[in-house]
Amino acid sequence: MISTVTTTVTTVAMLSMGATLGALASALLILLLATKEVARADTRWALKVFGRSLDVGVVPLLLSFSLIVFFKVLEVLW
Repeated sequence: MISTVTTTVTTVAMLSMGATLGALASALLILLLATKEVARADTRWALKVFGRSLDVGVVPLLLSFSLIVFFKVLEVLW
């Protein structure tokens, strides 16, 4: 009985943590993309370089966002 409750609580906690991390990654991606566009639109050289350097953070977040969307679509279809 105790092991069943422990397993259930652990599973629920992990699922909620995964959803929270997915939402956090999506919000960070939106923030980085907006900052990148604003920095690249400026005429100053330093901000243009900063806009290009944001690609380091945007690319992995785009990959994780696409995986989140892919698995959510699979979840709906199955």
